[in-house]
Amino acid sequence: MKHLMLTSLLVLSVLFQSKAQSITADEIIDQINRGEDVRYENMTIEYTLDFTSVETREQVKEGDSWFGWFGDDDKFESKVNVNIEFINCTFEGEVLAYYNDNDAVYIAHFNEDVSFKNCVFNEDTEFKYSKFNDEAAFSESTFDEEANFKYANFSNGPDFSNSVFEEEANFKYSKFKDQPNFSSASFAEEANFKYANFPKGVTFEGATFGDLANFKYSEFSEPLNLDNVNFNGDEDFKYTKIEGQSFNSYLLKNRN
Repeated sequence: MKHLMLTSLLVLSVLFQSKAQSITADEIIDQINRGEDVRYENMTIEYTLDFTSVETREQVKEGDSWFGWFGDDDKFESKVNVNIEFINCTFEGEVLAYYNDNDAVYIAHFNEDVSFKNCVFNEDTEFKYSKFNDEAAFSESTFDEEANFKYANFSNGPDFSNSVFEEEANFKYSKFKDQPNFSSASFAEEANFKYANFPKGVTFEGATFGDLANFKYSEFSEPLNLDNVNFNGDEDFKYTKIEGQSFNSYLLKNRN
């Protein structure tokens, strides 16, 4: 009997720990709506985490269409006004701060710190058009599907150091108002930085590009750190400029 009781307690303990190590995305959204900071470590987040669904959502633009054709979409924006921190967490579903649903566009902006450190994103991550008005960190994280930061606006230098992008990393048209950190990042598929702007410099030290490194039309400023970068695929620096001069001229002028 004593052995049976101990076994039952052990099973209950394992079940409790398993349950305690996971949380649903809706629970996190509820926490944000209550104005509580979000901080989780060593957790699995179940289902789609949709930041555009927070209660601050409001319509900022009414679409203009002609019989439903060739018109602009309605636009809704949400503001996340609490700190977001995930450490060593796994996201089983999509992580959305942007999506387009029929004739409406939904975007989430972040007014406080956002941190996803050493996390795994199993599905798509969508931060298209998002504004990060404070710190943003995605260091040592793995993106199994597309990481979409197209048109994203970073007020502080985001940290993507040691992150792994298994599919396309899309930073096209992104704005980095401070120096971003992509040191030792790994890009297995296309790294799209076309038209991206780096007015305070950037570091890609030790980064690896396995496919197309697309920096066409990008604008760089000093300091630019490309030490020990591995370009294992194609490179496109056409029309790229740094400090107002062509990228190729800059390389020739500054080579050792």
